[in-house]
Amino acid sequence: MRAVPLLLLLALAGACSSAPGVERCVPQVGSVGGGEDVTVEGRGFAQGAIVHLGHKQARVGSLRDGKIEIKTPPCSEVGPVDVVVTQADGRTLVLRQGFRYQESRVLPMPAK
Repeated sequence: MRAVPLLLLLALAGACSSAPGVERCVPQVGSVGGGEDVTVEGRGFAQGAIVHLGHKQARVGSLRDGKIEIKTPPCSEVGPVDVVVTQADGRTLVLRQGFRYQESRVLPMPAK
């Protein structure tokens, strides 16, 4: 078997790391009530992208520099959901269980 030149391996590794994809959400947790600001971070996002958290479409605010600013949709269940970015050309980028819904926090009313 012939050795693969190191330069070729480095080139392939670089090509793989620049492939489009969803890396993370910041923050990764939000309320089932929705309406929270979340940044979806990744690579290769195109204008016109649509974002779903689970089966619910999020409202996209802006897309720039590998970041999509969204408002979370409400969700009827607590737990993790997939983050799906659908590009304008129909390709989908998925981060499995990339966001987690939790119970809405209710703050106590201050004493009068």
